[in-house]
Amino acid sequence: MTFGPEPYDRVGIFFDMSNLYFAARDMGIRIDYARLLEFLLNHRRLHRAYAYLGVGPDDESHGFITWLSRNGFRVKTKPLRRYEDGTTKANLDMELAIDLLTQAPHIDVAVIVSGDGDFARLVDAAQGQ
Repeated sequence: MTFGPEPYDRVGIFFDMSNLYFAARDMGIRIDYARLLEFLLNHRRLHRAYAYLGVGPDDESHGFITWLSRNGFRVKTKPLRRYEDGTTKANLDMELAIDLLTQAPHIDVAVIVSGDGDFARLVDAAQGQ
């Protein structure tokens, strides 16, 4: 009996781009998203790769969104909300959760790229499907 990636596994990857961006920034690294996607696939079949991204009205991320779309990502955006304390949030966790639960019957492996521990219960629910 062998364990590990099987080339016929269908993989769904869900990128929480905000968490990923801030983690990379805090560590002083730049992410090559194409190589990261390839690494996470690990010679398996990509079913879908989602990128969840908050955008501001004067945001210059349109080129990045276009690049993601042209390189195999399904980009889901939502307007950023500014709060009185100066912070911004887009709250795309629900979109990620719905997409994962919707895709769970069609994939063999789900990868959530996020630093958000709130997704632990979501993983349990997806495994139940």
